Amino acid sequence: MDSRNNMVLDRYGHVTFISRECRINGFPPHSYEGALECKRIGINNIRVSVRHTADDVFVLSHDETISNEARNPDGSIIGGGY
Repeated sequence: MDSRNNMVLDRYGHVTFISRECRINGFPPHSYEGALECKRIGINNIRVSVRHTADDVFVLSHDETISNEARNPDGSIIGGGY
């Protein structure tokens, strides 16, 4: 596990694993595929960041813009933001 994932004890003293934003094994942050991979390898919990966009949609994203998580097909930064 990398530094974005944690191993902690739950209130019963059992080991539980927490993944930050499903960043695991190369999957994009906050992705469905990343969540499935977390479950497959035994991670018990996923920490997500929920944001409310200007067009009244809730999204999973840690940053205020999507440029850290998505790019245009040519690799350039997506303009605008939320």
